[in-house]
Amino acid sequence: MKKISIILISIGLANALEFDIIGNTPASVGGAGVAYTKNSWAIHYNPAILGVNNNFNIAYSFGAGFAENNLAELANIDYQNIQNFPKEITKIIGIKQQKSTNQAIPISAFDMKSFQSAGQLGDILKNLGNGISDTQSLKDYLDKIIGGSNSIEDSINKLKDPNNIDKIIQIKQDLDDAISKAQDSGVDTGIIGNIIRNINDIPGLIDIINEVSNGNEVKLDDVLSKIGGIKIDYGVNKSLDKLIDDYQTIINSMQNNHLKIHSNNGLAFHMPVGFGSIGIGMLANINGHLSLEMDKKYNKLIIQNGNDYYEINIDGGGISLKPSDSSNYNSNSILNPNAKHTLRNNTIALVEVPIAYGTAIPFIAGDLYLGISAKYINATSMFQNQTFSLDNLKLDFNLKNNIKQSNTFGIDLGALYKIAGFSVGVVGKNLNTPKINTSIGKFVLDKQIRAGLGLEIWRFTILADIDIIPNTTLDPNKYSQMVGGGVIFDASYVDFRFGAMQDLKPNPYGVILTGGMNILSFLDFSIQSSLITEQINKYKIPNYIDIRVGGRFLF
Repeated sequence: MKKISIILISIGLANALEFDIIGNTPASVGGAGVAYTKNSWAIHYNPAILGVNNNFNIAYSFGAGFAENNLAELANIDYQNIQNFPKEITKIIGIKQQKSTNQAIPISAFDMKSFQSAGQLGDILKNLGNGISDTQSLKDYLDKIIGGSNSIEDSINKLKDPNNIDKIIQIKQDLDDAISKAQDSGVDTGIIGNIIRNINDIPGLIDIINEVSNGNEVKLDDVLSKIGGIKIDYGVNKSLDKLIDDYQTIINSMQNNHLKIHSNNGLAFHMPVGFGSIGIGMLANINGHLSLEMDKKYNKLIIQNGNDYYEINIDGGGISLKPSDSSNYNSNSILNPNAKHTLRNNTIALVEVPIAYGTAIPFIAGDLYLGISAKYINATSMFQNQTFSLDNLKLDFNLKNNIKQSNTFGIDLGALYKIAGFSVGVVGKNLNTPKINTSIGKFVLDKQIRAGLGLEIWRFTILADIDIIPNTTLDPNKYSQMVGGGVIFDASYVDFRFGAMQDLKPNPYGVILTGGMNILSFLDFSIQSSLITEQINKYKIPNYIDIRVGGRFLF
């Protein structure tokens, strides 16, 4: 059976990029690295660090991660269940379709023409007052409540008088008692009992009962017209609850959602040259963004059953149903085949080859280090928007015609001031705002400015970084401004690292914890994880996670 989770197979990107986290050590201390004087990834974080670390350095790191908001739960929804939503909901409320004529046929207590066909409603009415089974018993009950009348119709008109609100309250209490008595006698009043308890238009309900007592056929549409709609509470019917949950998940997901993936990989080599050091490397970064957007015009749940139409409204408390028509269905229903919901699926992969140089400028107190990095950039971009309707979830992930490659170059500048064990640094990346070609036009790699602090005390190193200006992201409506930091404890042959980071801009991830360890330099692990989890089938997973392996050699 198909699952909506097939949507999640293809990941994408397409608008602008955040500050990438490269290397295991920075990843495990909240992404901090701009002022880390032993940073093996100076070619990315701050080329000025090359002037401090005058050693041969080789580092490698490979990792991937994802960030998710309101899409993971779609994996719990059955594709076929969504397609059958109209049929299932009408079945639950008491209507099924006749295959040969495609017409609605009655199977519900609200599709009837005698108390014998009233089912559970008839059982409830037997317990109302002294028992209602015909026109006379109905009139006797109303006369007792209202104080006498010429006819049932006269009693109904009196009940509509605002001055008789106390009579309405009395009838509602009697109905509630009747439902409880029916249940005590072994009758499963189920949905019908719940509907009656939620009815506010008591005169309309009495009118319906009067029609039945006179032998007139009463169908669901008549009921909805007379009482203005029905409401069923959540928890009354398991099948209905599942439909409510599935629909609510879809609505929540389409209103605000995304799935982002990233893969940050690299090789770096530093060596001393003259008054400083040079660095060269290869960095391969893939960033992706996928999102769903619901057609804003088609934002109501209106179902079709033969020639009948019903509007369903769902909230956490249950489901309400009222009559509708074909015009409303065609112009507003989320289930209408003309509804064009959009899947945005975009991708940018950057392969950078930076060549960097850093040198020192001695001061009386401390030293100033400056660095520059020139990098060749090969960019591969993929962009795709496609529309779909909920009754036909056929999606095409053939990106062949949407792939575009281009080449450009970027300039990074960095500075670092160090005195004793304290350091402060700043880096400006992509200062020339390099542009790449995509299938949708020019794409600008915006400037990024990040600052950092570092403090070395004995075997401990404390680090912190912050984005000075917000960064654009692959979502054109979102910005990112990260702050993070952590602590490194170096025990010679092994080190332990802990930290945390958070986006200062609105985001669904909250605080992200980070950690890692290095064993004998060449074996390194790091992980990042949010504290907020999402349910996928039976499992809960963080909505942000990143895992990396790598290593480094200093000599």
